Amino acid sequence: MSDTITVPIPSEVIDNSARIVRVRWRDTVPVTERQLQETINDAAYFGYTTMQWDDVGAKGERITLTRIISETGSTLELYETSYHTRIDCARCSIHWAQAYVVIEQDGVTTDPEPLCGTHLGMERERIGRAKRDVGLDIRLHESAPLNIGQH
Repeated sequence: MSDTITVPIPSEVIDNSARIVRVRWRDTVPVTERQLQETINDAAYFGYTTMQWDDVGAKGERITLTRIISETGSTLELYETSYHTRIDCARCSIHWAQAYVVIEQDGVTTDPEPLCGTHLGMERERIGRAKRDVGLDIRLHESAPLNIGQH
């Protein structure tokens, strides 16, 4: 039901949310931006080196790694900041939207609307039914999936 027409994701919502975790062995501990900044400040006070660089995560998402290194060169702390695109569903405002959609009918297109998985499924079904049962010339165009991360 979806076409190949590209539905843009507004630039102001791309990577608008960050999640920072301290990586320890195989565990991760969530931290706030303030806690990370305090750790960086403390490291500078004690003469440790801080390195930060942008990288790509396992799923191709943008991440920033922050590493605190002692005078001997060993890693004391490692933090990973992952960025997500989170915006409320336009219909329910309860769930994060999974994609932006545009509906095209009779040459008229709607404005891009962010929809959660439930409402996206309902819209796909409604349009499929309208095409099949009534014969309407209606199309649903979807953006690339939004990287909403963990809730």
